Amino acid sequence: MVETGGLENRLRGDSHGGSNPSSSARVTLVSSMGSELLNLNLEAAIWARLMQAQKNELSPQAAEFLLSIDFEEGDRQRMMQLADRSEAGALTAEEQAEFDGYLHIGNLLAVMQSKARLALKKKPQDRLPS
Repeated sequence: MVETGGLENRLRGDSHGGSNPSSSARVTLVSSMGSELLNLNLEAAIWARLMQAQKNELSPQAAEFLLSIDFEEGDRQRMMQLADRSEAGALTAEEQAEFDGYLHIGNLLAVMQSKARLALKKKPQDRLPS
């Protein structure tokens, strides 16, 4: 699981000590955040392709686990804030990168959960042996 607290703190401009970083430090943090989100987006795309290409069926237990995965309330609230700002055309570049990250991971989760639902719909006698 990816911890986002550091990214959220960087978006807000919080440093480890709770005070705002200097301009040069802020640029470094934002630059670092952008590369982290780019890597996450690339990794999410790779995972999505991997899941789509998967030929083996999921076990019922694995499918149920995938269906239990969801964003926490804080992440849902942040996504709504970003969506509202996006609709208003008010996202900063950093917020756009964060929003894109949520969208990529959300799409990956949707693909995985779709496969899980399909696996659970199959009757036990129709499932391939593991």
